[in-house]
Amino acid sequence: MILFAVLLFMYELMWWMPMPFVNKVLRKNFGFMYGLRGKGLYLIFTGCLCLGLGDDASVKVLNVATGSFFVSAGILHWVIVCMYPKIALKYVAPMAGLVDESSPAVGENPV
Repeated sequence: MILFAVLLFMYELMWWMPMPFVNKVLRKNFGFMYGLRGKGLYLIFTGCLCLGLGDDASVKVLNVATGSFFVSAGILHWVIVCMYPKIALKYVAPMAGLVDESSPAVGENPV
């Protein structure tokens, strides 16, 4: 579970702090996370793993809360993809290290 959490954390961290090397490595090995469908399935999978960790009473509430949150977030991703495709098409994954930083971004006017 820690490895799955670190993978998700590194992906989400790239929104706030561009890391070109990490972005290239994650795209190469975990490219499915760079779309709403793949990320949604990843969240659902990770949430199911949390829910199935066991019946240890000391962390059972944490397991259920974390698993439920991940599954809910994954389902939300899929609801957006299926019910609101125009919004889903506007989603752009982190591009640090893949594009020239001095060139204008996609959709921007080079004024």
